[in-house]
Amino acid sequence: MTLLTSYDTPALLELLPHRPPILMIDRLEVAEDGSSATGYKSISVDEPCFQQTEATGSQAYPHALIVESLGQAAAALWLHREAGSPESAGTLYFAKAEGVTFLRDVFPGDDLVHEIRFDRSIRGTAFMSGQTLLNGEQVAVVKSVIAAAR
Repeated sequence: MTLLTSYDTPALLELLPHRPPILMIDRLEVAEDGSSATGYKSISVDEPCFQQTEATGSQAYPHALIVESLGQAAAALWLHREAGSPESAGTLYFAKAEGVTFLRDVFPGDDLVHEIRFDRSIRGTAFMSGQTLLNGEQVAVVKSVIAAAR
């Protein structure tokens, strides 16, 4: 991916309506052609919630928040494609995630990498896909993220 734009946390706060503790990405790097992005999320012990895993009894980061984090990276990519202006895109709504598979749990101290692909948009609806990695290994795969702007 040839890098065109990198958004750090202050820039993401300008781009997205989310605020801590609901802002769930730390940084975003967008490909030059705007077709893909890589989002980064460090899991801190200070996160607002964890869930106890059945297998180990450890406190894992909830799978739903992994999807939310990936979804925020996808929303930021879409807003970047819309000239970085939330006003030009309207209010974004996370409509649906399909084909979601979780392959492992993540824990405090883990650094997630979300790889997002912008597949297409049709009349204010965006279709994206992606995966989340930890140390190069898949944590989650999302075949389709659908978002709408209204």
